[in-house]
Amino acid sequence: MWKKLILASIGVAVLLLIPGGPFGTVQFVTSPGGGTGAPSAPSLGSVMTSFVPYSVGSNESSGPILPTTASASINIANFSTARHLPSSFWGVNVAAAQSFTTKNAAQVAATPVTYIRFPGGVLGEEFNYTSGVLTSNSVGKTSTASTTIQDFITSCRSIHCKAILQLPAEIDQPQTAAYYVQYVVNTLHFRPAFWEVGNAVPSWSHFDTPWSAWTRNSPTQVTALSFAQEVEHYVIAIRAVDPGARIVALGMGLGHPNNDRDYITDVATYDGKNISGISVHSYVTGSAPAHPTGAELLANLNGQFSLTTGVETARGYISAACPKCGLQLFVTEANAAEVDNYTRVITTFPGTVFVAADAAQALDLRLKNLDWFAYSSNYEGAWLQGKTLNPQYTLMSQMMTHLGLETVTNTLTAPSTLYAAATYGPSGLALLLVNANMTRAVSLNLLHSGILSGALVGVEQWLNGSSGPTNSSFALSTSYRIPALSITILTVGPLGLGPASQTVSAPPAQESGPGVASGADCTGGAPFQSLLGVLPTVPPATPLLARGRD
Repeated sequence: MWKKLILASIGVAVLLLIPGGPFGTVQFVTSPGGGTGAPSAPSLGSVMTSFVPYSVGSNESSGPILPTTASASINIANFSTARHLPSSFWGVNVAAAQSFTTKNAAQVAATPVTYIRFPGGVLGEEFNYTSGVLTSNSVGKTSTASTTIQDFITSCRSIHCKAILQLPAEIDQPQTAAYYVQYVVNTLHFRPAFWEVGNAVPSWSHFDTPWSAWTRNSPTQVTALSFAQEVEHYVIAIRAVDPGARIVALGMGLGHPNNDRDYITDVATYDGKNISGISVHSYVTGSAPAHPTGAELLANLNGQFSLTTGVETARGYISAACPKCGLQLFVTEANAAEVDNYTRVITTFPGTVFVAADAAQALDLRLKNLDWFAYSSNYEGAWLQGKTLNPQYTLMSQMMTHLGLETVTNTLTAPSTLYAAATYGPSGLALLLVNANMTRAVSLNLLHSGILSGALVGVEQWLNGSSGPTNSSFALSTSYRIPALSITILTVGPLGLGPASQTVSAPPAQESGPGVASGADCTGGAPFQSLLGVLPTVPPATPLLARGRD
C-alpha cells in the first residue's frame, strides 16, 4: 500500500514539473515584486497577466524534435566606444479609441518607454483634435474617442513622457493640421517632440476628401509624388504657427520592393531638407499559412519582412535620394504581424520571442525610434486587452528594464536563429540573447565578450511554458548555454569586466532644440538594481535603467 502511495506521489510531482503545469494556461495577478525578483508594473485593479505555454510540434523545425546544442561565439567591442541610446528609442502607440488614464500611463512608465505615439495607427487619419470625433476609414461612420487630446496630455505629463502626435493627412487639409498644431501648442500648452504626417499612405481610400464625404466607394488617388508634395504643404502650414516644430512623415510598411522605395525616395527628395525623419512600420505582411506555426512566424526575423532588412533597405533609399539631409529613420509601428494569419501566433510565446528578437535587432541597428503597437487595443499584439496584460508587456516591464543606456557593437558568430544586443551603463554590461530556434539550444562562447573569467553573472531568463521571467546567477567559465525558444539577459558589474571596459563615456547634454515635449526626460519607472552584476566584495552599482538620452 505504501509503495503505491509513493508511486502515485511521484507521478503527481512529475506532472507539476511539466512547463506550464498539467492544467494548461497559467494566469496570475500581478503583484509588487512579481514573484520573480524583478520589478512589476503598477496594477490596474484586477488586471491579469496571461501566459500560454506553447507546444512544439514535429513540423516546427527541420531538425530532430529532441533538443541538440549548436555552437556560437560573441565578440563585444571596447565598452569605452559605447554610444548612447536616443531618448526617443523606446516608444509605444496609444490609441484614442481606448481609455488612457494616469494609471495606464503608470504602467507604461514601468517599461523603458519614454515616447508615446498618439492617436495611434490609422486613428491618426481619423482623429479630430478639437472635437474628439473619430471618422471611420471604412464607411465614414463617426464615434467619440475614449481618450481626447486633453486626456492624453494629462496622462503623458503624469509620467513626463514625450509625444509623437499624428496629424490627419488623408483629408489633405494643411490648414486643418495647422489649426490642430496651434490648438495643442498655444491653447493646451503642450509641445510634442515630433509631429507625424501620414499613416499607411498607400492604403488610403479617401485622399483629398473631407471626412464628411468619406464612404466605402471613395476613389484612391494618392501616389508617392502627390504625397511628397502634400507633405511640403503641411510643413509650410505647420511652421507658420509653430516655427520650431519638428516633423516626420510617411508611416508606411517596409518589405514591399518598389512601393516603399518610391515613397521614401520622393519624400526624401522633395522634403528631406525640411523634416527630421521618415517614418516606417515593421510587420510581417503578405501571404501567411492558413494555420501558421511558431517556427513559421519566427522564420520572418530574417528575410524580406525582417526589421534588419527593411531598415537597411530604407536607409539606402534615403541616402541615395538625399545624402546630405541627415534624415533619421523612425519606426513608428512595430510588432510581429498586423492583419494576416500570423496574428494568431502573437499571443503565444513565439510571438513574444519575435518581439524580443526585434528589439535586439533594433538596438544593433541603433534606430532613432521604435514604437511598439500598441499599448491597448483589440489587436493581438497589444500590451493590454480588456483587463489582461499580455506577455509582450511582461517582456517590456520585467526584462527590457535591465538593459543599459548605451549600445555596444558586437560580432555574433552563430546560427541565424540566435539574436544578440549588448548594452552598457554605470552598472556594467547587459547582454540580450534571444534563441528563436524551437528545439535547439546554443552554447555561447564568451571568451571575447569582455567578461572576466570567474565573474559573477546575473541571469534574467524566460523559457517557454514558464509563468514569466526568473532570475539566477553563475560564475562565468568560458561559455553559457542558451535554451531553445528562450529570452535571456546576462548582467555583469563593472569589476566583472576587462580593464578596457572600465571607462564609461560622459553623459550627453540634455536634449534640446525645437519640438521637445514639456517635461524632463523620463528616467523613473521601474529601476533595476543588479543583485548579481558585481563581484561579491563590491558595493552595488548604480541601477541600470533602460532609459535613453540623445
